Amino acid sequence: MRQQNACFIRWWAEIIQVRKKRKGMDHLALIVNILWQIWKARNNRRMYELKVIQKANQEWVEFENAAKKK
Repeated sequence: MRQQNACFIRWWAEIIQVRKKRKGMDHLALIVNILWQIWKARNNRRMYELKVIQKANQEWVEFENAAKKK
């Protein structure tokens, strides 16, 4: 597997070959689950970043409104 780290297609082909081995489908299910968890974590991080940006924008608008009232 270490030799396949530069090419996704070759890496995936090697992963798929695992299913032919004993307990290969269990191994494949574990790999898919790990990839799914990475995907969800990545999305959660992006949602957090979006919330930070939204909060910064909200506070900026509040600051500008307060400054206009003075």
